[in-house]
Amino acid sequence: MTQSSFTLLDGSAFSETDFSHKLARVNSFRKFPDEYYTIFLTKLVNTGFYYTLRGDLVQCFSCGIELHVTELTDLDNVGLIHKEQSPGCVFISDFVKNQNYSILGITSGAEFPNYLFGNNRVKSLLRHGIDQSLAMDLARNGFFSEGTKSKVRCFHCGKEVHLHKNHLRMNKEHAEKSPNCTFLRKKQESSSTE
Repeated sequence: MTQSSFTLLDGSAFSETDFSHKLARVNSFRKFPDEYYTIFLTKLVNTGFYYTLRGDLVQCFSCGIELHVTELTDLDNVGLIHKEQSPGCVFISDFVKNQNYSILGITSGAEFPNYLFGNNRVKSLLRHGIDQSLAMDLARNGFFSEGTKSKVRCFHCGKEVHLHKNHLRMNKEHAEKSPNCTFLRKKQESSSTE
């Protein structure tokens, strides 16, 4: 069986299975089954993963760590998950440095580190009777549920906020109660640069 290769504009070529190249990783997802689309595939490609052709399994070309895509949501920071599960991975360490993104900026000091990842926040909200679309919106804003239907809590600063359908109102209350919340500050900074 002949292997295909890619030729770049500068004339250099590489095999379609040389997953250290981003283009090869993108190409690996051409046979990715539709039913497994729970996350933007660019998040996986950019953090070193390629599709293994086995169910929903992806693998980092550098460290070999495997993830099941169906266990991820678009709320998850795949780079953080990769770094946490494979701290010695050279690619993800370089990726994090190159992205000028401080993992410690969010993880250190989190009052509820079990809710660092968005899918854990969504699950807590759904478990306590909050509908799917509101749960996704709340989780994007850092909130999870401890069981009360009238309040949610920020995973980072730990402050409780009254539950509203309008997340802007909740963010305002959050900012008033915890003006130095790192998660809220970083979220506001990233919103202002978009």
